[in-house]
Amino acid sequence: MNAQLSVEKFPPVTILRQTYRRTASENAEDRFERQWLSTAHDTTLAAMLSTLGIYPAEFPRYATAVLLELHDRNGQLVIEVYHKNMTDVDSVYRYLIPGCPDPCTLDALRSTVEK
Repeated sequence: MNAQLSVEKFPPVTILRQTYRRTASENAEDRFERQWLSTAHDTTLAAMLSTLGIYPAEFPRYATAVLLELHDRNGQLVIEVYHKNMTDVDSVYRYLIPGCPDPCTLDALRSTVEK
C-alpha cells in the first residue's frame, strides 16, 4: 500500500489541508470565514495533535475541544492551537507547534506538517 495514499486519507491531515486551502484562497469569502467548526472523536483529535507534533500529557477525554485559531497579524496568517480537556473547568491550554516558530505562520505550519 502506498504510504502517501494512506496519509492523504488520514482525517487530521485532511482537516488541516482543507483549512489551509480555504484560508490561503484568493476568494475573499473563503479566506475570511469567521468561524469553522468540525466535530471528531477523541482518538481523531489525539491524532490531529500528534500530526502537529503535540503530545499532551493526558490523552484527550470524551467531549474535549481542540481549537485552531487563525489570526491576521500585519498581513501574516498566524495559527494558534488550544486544548480544553475537561468540560467542568475553565482551563484552556495553548500549545506551541514543534518545528514552527512562535508566532507560527500558516506557511510555516504547512511546511512543518508536510515534513
